[in-house]
Amino acid sequence: MRKHYTEAQRVALLELVTTGTPLRAAARQLQVGKSTAYRWLKRARPTTPPARGGAAARPTPRRPTFARLIRAPADRTAMTLRVGGAVIEVHAGFDAGLLRALIAALEAPAP
Repeated sequence: MRKHYTEAQRVALLELVTTGTPLRAAARQLQVGKSTAYRWLKRARPTTPPARGGAAARPTPRRPTFARLIRAPADRTAMTLRVGGAVIEVHAGFDAGLLRALIAALEAPAP
């Protein structure tokens, strides 16, 4: 019988791995199969497009395959985003382009 996992388990596993916990230990802690944990991690990481004409492929960022959505009360005018270790509070009327650039900068590897 196929086992079904919750969104909370996926998010918890990715948070553990991104904070330094080895993937196998995080999977064991959350009672998730090792192959399932590797698949979740692969889906959440950037992918590399196929090379053309023998040229080296460049990694391109990829949006995560899932996101955790939390319903907020109707009177809330702000939302909180967590990107890696950063917490960003976004208020009504925000600049979407600036937010995208900020998230891309936070996801970019350190030089």
